[in-house]
Amino acid sequence: MSDNSIASKASRTARGPQFNFSTDKVLAILEYLANAGEPVRLQDLSADLRINGSTASRFLKSLEKNGYVQQEEGTKRYWLTMKICALSHHLLSRNNIVFYAAPFLKRLSDTFREVTCLSVEQDMTVIYVATHDGPDHMLKSFSFIGKQAPMHCTGSGKLLLSNYNDGRLAEYVRLKGHIKPTENSISTHNELREELEKITRQGYSIDNEECEMGMRCVAIPVRDYTGAIIAGLSVTGPAVRMTFEKIHQNLPEMFAVSRQLSALLGYEPRE
Repeated sequence: MSDNSIASKASRTARGPQFNFSTDKVLAILEYLANAGEPVRLQDLSADLRINGSTASRFLKSLEKNGYVQQEEGTKRYWLTMKICALSHHLLSRNNIVFYAAPFLKRLSDTFREVTCLSVEQDMTVIYVATHDGPDHMLKSFSFIGKQAPMHCTGSGKLLLSNYNDGRLAEYVRLKGHIKPTENSISTHNELREELEKITRQGYSIDNEECEMGMRCVAIPVRDYTGAIIAGLSVTGPAVRMTFEKIHQNLPEMFAVSRQLSALLGYEPRE
């Protein structure tokens, strides 16, 4: 190998990974077309994205060839086809919430050394759909899978209830509010509304021996691209181990998990 070749290779290595800017431009074009709401002219797309016209045309032709873009014959404007929706369908068909949550369940389980759960709402009830054992296996996660619980008595359930408007919350209280598993369980509409307002302000929820005496849980929201809370990710353990001090000490990690998992599901927080 010549000295020039060695120098060239060393220079490329020193600069680090070589980024594919063409890919960035194609993704920018897709997002632009998706947000446009109507067919767009090549020159407008090129100007708004600051991409050379011939380059933009080449990328659009490639997207058109692969079925993601079409061009109107009369106006020559471009628009995004529904083929892109097929990608979303494939993701949803894989139960992507459970798929994406798996490493985060493990991460919080390792942090707290307790069992973690992913929960969703079904017919005004919390159902546990994914879990991870704590490192010490002192609680077994298999006992949680498929388990159902009242929403107003659980950390994740209260997070999901915070999506409810006043009318729906009143209906929930009428249908389910009489359930009181422990003496700590919330039992009135006003108590529940005040609790949900507090949860919305602080960004997390605690089940303080409300579903089962001796057990304490802290839960964080999982949001989708609309901003709605579609699931709760919780850490559960005996109250003697899951102290409030331990919970507050690990809140920064929980908030980070909430942001990162929600981002994978398309959530973008508003400024």
